[in-house]
Amino acid sequence: MQKLTKLEIIEATAGHFNLGNRATNEYSGCGYCTKDNKKCAVGRYMGPENIPGMYSGGVSNLASELQDLCLEDVLIPEARGHNPLFWLDLQSLHDIKSNWTEDGLSPAGEREVAIIKEKWSGVLE
Repeated sequence: MQKLTKLEIIEATAGHFNLGNRATNEYSGCGYCTKDNKKCAVGRYMGPENIPGMYSGGVSNLASELQDLCLEDVLIPEARGHNPLFWLDLQSLHDIKSNWTEDGLSPAGEREVAIIKEKWSGVLE
C-alpha cells in the first residue's frame, strides 16, 4: 500500500469535480455520500463502511458526527497521516460553488487550488 501524497490528493480532487458531480444535498449543504452516491472531497477518501451518511456539516464537524472515532479511523489507509486542517482546506474547495463550472475548476477554483498547494507546499508528501 502506497500512501497518497497531499499533492496527489489535491490534484485528484481538482480534476474530479464539477458543478454536476459535487456531493451536495437539496439545501446546498455537503454530504459525505449523497443518496445518488456522489461523494465530497473527504468522502472520496473514506472507506465505504465508514461514510457517516448524509451529514451537512463540514470536516470540522466530523469528529462530533462520528462520536468516538477520529478522521484517521474513517479514511482509507492510503489517505491517512495528513493534518486535519489539510482535509478542511480540501473540503472547502469542494463546498464553494463558485470554484466550479460544468467542466471542472473555475478561475476562482484554480486560484484556490494554487493557494492550497502553496499553503501545504512544505508538506506535500
